[in-house]
Amino acid sequence: MDGPFSIRVSECGWPLLRYCGGHLLPHEIARESQLLEVENLKLESGVQDQLASAYGGVNFMEVEYPNARIFPIHLDPSVICELEDRLVLDSRRMVPAAAAR
Repeated sequence: MDGPFSIRVSECGWPLLRYCGGHLLPHEIARESQLLEVENLKLESGVQDQLASAYGGVNFMEVEYPNARIFPIHLDPSVICELEDRLVLDSRRMVPAAAAR
């Protein structure tokens, strides 16, 4: 889902949530994560990865950077089981070359 330089929402979403008193919505967590990458880390970043992580599940996105509309796609449980049987999760962490030195 995300590239080696992306800030994962799961890594900064919970601290953001605590900092804001537990009152952030998924799109707010995604937006704050994306702003962190662009403004603080000076990295180019879209919004799709952060939105996918913040919302979870299967969604259709209409993106007009920096805004997006999220439409959940409700799948039949049999389709979810079929997808789970066919998908592979790669949990290896990618480390930028400069950080590995």
